[in-house]
Amino acid sequence: MRLFHVPVIDIAKFAQGNDYERAAIARLVDDTFVESGFMVVVGHGIPPATIAAAKSAARTFFALPADEKLKYREAGQTSRGFFPKDSIASARYSENRDAPTDLMESYALSSPNSPPWAPNAVDSQTFSGANIWPKTPPQFRETFERYFDAVETLADQLMRMFALALRVEQDYFRDFFSPYQGVVRANYYGKLDQQPLPGQLRIGAHADLGGFTVLSADEGCGGLQIQDITGKWHDVNSPPDGFVINIGEFMQAWTNDRWRATRHRVLAPRSAAENTDRLTIPFFFNPDPDRYIECIPTCLDPGATPRHERFKVGDFRQHRLAQQQAVA
Repeated sequence: MRLFHVPVIDIAKFAQGNDYERAAIARLVDDTFVESGFMVVVGHGIPPATIAAAKSAARTFFALPADEKLKYREAGQTSRGFFPKDSIASARYSENRDAPTDLMESYALSSPNSPPWAPNAVDSQTFSGANIWPKTPPQFRETFERYFDAVETLADQLMRMFALALRVEQDYFRDFFSPYQGVVRANYYGKLDQQPLPGQLRIGAHADLGGFTVLSADEGCGGLQIQDITGKWHDVNSPPDGFVINIGEFMQAWTNDRWRATRHRVLAPRSAAENTDRLTIPFFFNPDPDRYIECIPTCLDPGATPRHERFKVGDFRQHRLAQQQAVA
């Protein structure tokens, strides 16, 4: 049995190297997603200043008084704007309807500008509501538009990497993500001033539902854990300016369960030293809601039957979001 771990993979040579180097990276990615469903990437080309600016803008917003932040909370079923503490319950993805809410505040945004490979991306975002841009800090919009451009470029590179790993043509996934449904969430975990409820975490245990997730974590804060097939939990740490990449349920279905949509969580502080504020920025990269997902041919043995029936992206996604959101 192989050691369950999350490797740090330098992907710089996927863009700059030769065919042999690209293939070597793709093989490592395949091995990693078969084993754990998670990896950390460095050498991705995103400037550290772009990451730092987004986190700084988010922290400035979350430091505002509660009544000011609530001005950017959109009622109803939209998935954009400010989400106060106790409004999201991630563990309810797993059908646990009694799971407590997450110990975090969040701010959600969709793609503000269509990337070159998905020219209709902005128009498609009305599926989950239009962006709500806060006035404070004044550079919030500009900063997050720049961050979106960067992570969308990385997502396109990852799609090509995944295609090579799965032995399909390089642009195989682009068609499914053109347009795409994407959301960036700035998640703020404040310092706790009272004991959490039984079983309450900063983010409850769940598997992501989409294609894949690109997460910028706070270095050294700890708390992110992933679960192996025996039920044991493992810590995941990211180096400075690295991104944690994990597979969602759509990609697991595409690969006929070859790749794992791994359950993960963010623990509440376990000690006084850990009881500090934390901020992360995940980018959830999801296919066009009007597309259907079925097993990739290279992931099905001759004569075998796919493990998942063909399903429509939008229908499945709406069902999961309704489970997660605790307060309308």
